Amino acid sequence: MPGRARQKTYPWTRSSYNGVALAIALRLLQLGLVSENAADPLVRSAQWQLTRVSRNGEIRTEGNARVHGSGESFMGKLKSVDVAHTVEAFLLASELLADEAYLNTAHSICQFYRCQ
Repeated sequence: MPGRARQKTYPWTRSSYNGVALAIALRLLQLGLVSENAADPLVRSAQWQLTRVSRNGEIRTEGNARVHGSGESFMGKLKSVDVAHTVEAFLLASELLADEAYLNTAHSICQFYRCQ
C-alpha cells in the first residue's frame, strides 16, 4: 500500500516460533552442546516468552505472521501455536534458572490447552 510503512518483524518476536526455538536451545544448553555464553540471550528469550502468555494460560499470537486465527495452512490444516514446545521451554527454564514463574506458567498453559 503506497504511503504506508511496512512493519518489520523478526522470527524471534513470534510467540510460537520463539517457544520452539527456546525449547531446542535450552535442551542443547542443558546437554552442554552450546556455549554458556548463550545463556544470557536465552534468559531474555524466556523472559520475553513469559510476556506472550495471558494470565489464563493462553499463548498470545497477535503479531505472529503465520500462526494466528487467520494465518497459514499446512496440508489443509490451519497452523496453530506450538503448545508442547512452549511448555517444554518453560519447564526447562524453570529447572535451569531455578525460577518457579516458568513452572507456574507451564502449568497454566497446560490448564488452558488441556495438555495430556
